Amino acid sequence: YIFIYFLYLFFFQKKIVKGIPQFWLIALQHHEAFSQLVTEKDEKILEFLNNITWKPIEDSKCKSSFELQFHFSENPYFEHDILWKKYYLVEKHG
Repeated sequence: YIFIYFLYLFFFQKKIVKGIPQFWLIALQHHEAFSQLVTEKDEKILEFLNNITWKPIEDSKCKSSFELQFHFSENPYFEHDILWKKYYLVEKHG
């Protein structure tokens, strides 16, 4: 969850890493929370990951909810160039 929070802060500030070959593959391979989770199959797919973008979820009750979009170049693994994941967060009161 620390890595997701890092991504959230990183993209909230509109800083986007783009154009560095295999940046995300290398970043995930060397991050302590994910390095043991990235398999050889993941590595092959992540070679095609070009960018990750962030946008808020407008219809969420929590202002902190967001969507991550994973932008891939053409690849043999799936037909869509953007895969997304939505994170609905709950605000604690009190």
